[in-house]
Amino acid sequence: MNENIEVLKTNDDSVFKPIISSPVSFTLKNNETIELTLNLLKIYRLKYKQPKLYENYNNALLKQKEADLLSLVTIVYTAYVCNKFETDNFYNFEEFLELCPEDLETLGDIVDKLISKKNK
Repeated sequence: MNENIEVLKTNDDSVFKPIISSPVSFTLKNNETIELTLNLLKIYRLKYKQPKLYENYNNALLKQKEADLLSLVTIVYTAYVCNKFETDNFYNFEEFLELCPEDLETLGDIVDKLISKKNK
């Protein structure tokens, strides 16, 4: 087993696992539809290519129970970058914030589609 793989745990002994599946579609305020994806390989690459975003993503995951708007946006943005970062053609975080819908329910639904919470 590779010791470099991290498992994200919460205080209630549950583990957050990215869904390894097809991308999720998400519509921005400018009506642009983007694809979001989280999978282990892309998150692993993100850790080394964008370590600050990786750190912010992990912090947002660990706070998911008391998630605030920016934590949800961080998870969605990370999924966006994971889908686009190999092209080097993607919005920076501030640009994404301007275009991201500010509806907490919509963001929560998207995060639910990207992240599955499963017990050990």
